[in-house]
Amino acid sequence: MTGNHDELGKIAALYRSDYNRKHEGKHEEGDDNYIVGHMAFVYLFDSQGKVRDLLAHESLPGEIVKSVRKALKVRI
Repeated sequence: MTGNHDELGKIAALYRSDYNRKHEGKHEEGDDNYIVGHMAFVYLFDSQGKVRDLLAHESLPGEIVKSVRKALKVRI
């Protein structure tokens, strides 16, 4: 995702996320060099577009399947 500071801030707030940007100087070509730190979650949406779960990067396959089934209301 990209955008200006205000746009990214609104989206981050909407999804209760966070990020930061640290300026690191200039490249040889003169372009700005920066590092972006951000959260690493997968947002799970239901069929109505509502966020139902946040899955951590380290989530185990069984946890992911359980969460997806719950969001889709699939029972086996």
